[in-house]
Amino acid sequence: MKNSILNFEREVIDNISVTDYKTLDLNSLRDLLNNKSYLKYIELKYNDLIENVSYKYYKNSAYWDLLLVMNNRDALFDMVYNFDTVVDIVDEITENYFRKDYQGKVSEEFILWYKENKKIKISNLNENNVILFILKDEILSEVIRNIKYGI
Repeated sequence: MKNSILNFEREVIDNISVTDYKTLDLNSLRDLLNNKSYLKYIELKYNDLIENVSYKYYKNSAYWDLLLVMNNRDALFDMVYNFDTVVDIVDEITENYFRKDYQGKVSEEFILWYKENKKIKISNLNENNVILFILKDEILSEVIRNIKYGI
């Protein structure tokens, strides 16, 4: 997801350069988001990639991060996944947590209880991520100019 219209500062943590998403001044963007006439609400399909959503509505995948920032989302954790993917996520979380850190220290019954509750929690969060708001086409170029050049 290197293709982006937004310019964020980079921060080096343990010799790894990471994007600092908090460096973007969002005041003007937030003002636009308060004007509901500029927004369009869309329903995501299971396993939609944010780059594909950007391309579908704007004919350019480079607006993916604008969609994430507008919706206060994370590209990996705040999208909509089908049930099989949710189960895979829960299985991996459980495996990484209980099999490594607590191997032999908790019962199988507890692990099964944890997995079921985690599936319910993630499924509920998943359903909250179905709706995404995007900028209408007619305001998009103005917003991009404002973000990039402060116009």
